[in-house]
Amino acid sequence: MKHCLLFIYCFILVSCTAEQQNPNFLETALASKDISIKRVMDNIEKYQVQIRYTQIDRRNDSVLFTDYDFQVSDSVYFYPASTVKFPTAVLAMEKINQTDTLTIHTKYYIEGDTIESTVADDVNEIFAVSDNLANNRLIEFLGFETINQSLKNKGIAPVRLSHRLGFHSEDLRTKPIIIYLNDSTTGITQPILNKTPKPLALFEIEKGKGYYENDEYINEPFSFKQKNYYPLSAQHNLLKRIIFPENFNLNEQFHLNKEQRDHLLNAMHTVPKEMGYDKKEYYDSY
Repeated sequence: MKHCLLFIYCFILVSCTAEQQNPNFLETALASKDISIKRVMDNIEKYQVQIRYTQIDRRNDSVLFTDYDFQVSDSVYFYPASTVKFPTAVLAMEKINQTDTLTIHTKYYIEGDTIESTVADDVNEIFAVSDNLANNRLIEFLGFETINQSLKNKGIAPVRLSHRLGFHSEDLRTKPIIIYLNDSTTGITQPILNKTPKPLALFEIEKGKGYYENDEYINEPFSFKQKNYYPLSAQHNLLKRIIFPENFNLNEQFHLNKEQRDHLLNAMHTVPKEMGYDKKEYYDSY
């Protein structure tokens, strides 16, 4: 694709004070003569870079954020790819708490599928190897309407998740889930009918020069109007709520218990080999 997107997401924890930190850190970094940076900065329109650098200062019991932005815009579209798996993982954990009989270790499977899983395992697979099937299972558990509304209710907007990832069905209806309640009984969820997503009206919503559909090459840019929309500002706001929940009002927080939050934070930094994956095929940065 001629107009490819370079998406750089910077969230840097800084221990020094605001007075010690160079306030033009981002500007200085982007002015570097390093060939990798200079190539992008000399072709801004081609790469469509968006960067948010956040300085974090701790004063007594307070945590203060100072954002430095470069071309961050909710109106300029980029395809969020697998970053949408983060909110799906968090919201699935939170939904577990709505039922006393469920935990993140409760086994379940999707009707018509043979894979048994747990939310804990799905979260591990999402962060270790960016597993599409694990994400899609949680989509069936939540439904798109619940995902989008829950994020908006917590002040994380704009956002619109509208499709599963990888090889999947475009069916708007979720599949029933069979849950093992104990050794002798199971429960089954009802399908959720999601609304047809409204076309996005954003800048740069069409990408590339051509694309394949049903093995046929279509010689025109691909439209992302019906695709997932999860801009940098929304991603940033979700991450802050996970790392620093105490900085937000209760209605803006994700209500995870200690076991759930510890599991999530651990999964976020665990490399594939520590999850049991073959270290040659699934290298550390896989």
